[in-house]
Amino acid sequence: MHHLLDIEIGQLDRDVLSARLWALGVVGVEDLGDRFRAAFTDRPAALTAADALGLPPLIEDVEDHAGLDAWREHAGWVQAGPFVICPPWIAPPDHSPVIIIDPGHAFGSGSHPSTRMATAALAEVIEPGMSVLDVGCGSGVLSIAAALLGAEVNGVDIDPAAIEATNSNASANRCSERVSASLGSAADIGGTFDVVVVNVTIDIHETVAGDVADRMAPHGILIASGLLAGSHEERLANIFAPLRLIGRRSEAEWAAVMLKREGQRQ
Repeated sequence: MHHLLDIEIGQLDRDVLSARLWALGVVGVEDLGDRFRAAFTDRPAALTAADALGLPPLIEDVEDHAGLDAWREHAGWVQAGPFVICPPWIAPPDHSPVIIIDPGHAFGSGSHPSTRMATAALAEVIEPGMSVLDVGCGSGVLSIAAALLGAEVNGVDIDPAAIEATNSNASANRCSERVSASLGSAADIGGTFDVVVVNVTIDIHETVAGDVADRMAPHGILIASGLLAGSHEERLANIFAPLRLIGRRSEAEWAAVMLKREGQRQ
């Protein structure tokens, strides 16, 4: 049984709200654009979170699969760089190569601006044969995009559902031979990579920055997404001060940046 809390975002800082929810015991947060859907396995914890956030105690109790799958009724395809990201039960358009994504019980349908911008950034920098590390791979959108662009990809995530979803979606997109997803963090992966992509909130960027930098090859590129434009970009620049900005994308309040070490040719 899951206990769902719907939260209108309004003028709230999305990352601050997300961080508060995790501190309050949430097991998953789905970004629906104008609101968050927060899932709890414990009903008293959901009620406590509602009270802490000043919300009415309106909790939806659903079977384990129902709350996480309810978004499927409203799913559609989205354009992300050269790709269309599409769930398997929706007919995609004919004009672009397709990435089929079923998130399962991992969060990440590919529709969020941060994922679409990171996908577009990958298409700008990846050349066939490059190595890519996808930190926080989720449902595997970015890992699969990189593989379809010709890269050899390692994905890591601390959520077992994400590993299952990434591997399953890689098979569905016929690129499983170029995608390897494993449970853990960037610190658990050996070696260095031509491209490291990290699509997470700014607090997680700050937590994993040292391990991410260690995974970058001397010529490597970092694609960082999940940032609120402006202040979060400044915080990220401070974390990775030795790196120089080589590209930036923005959509609404979100931004994604591409960084490279000083002295390297673009």
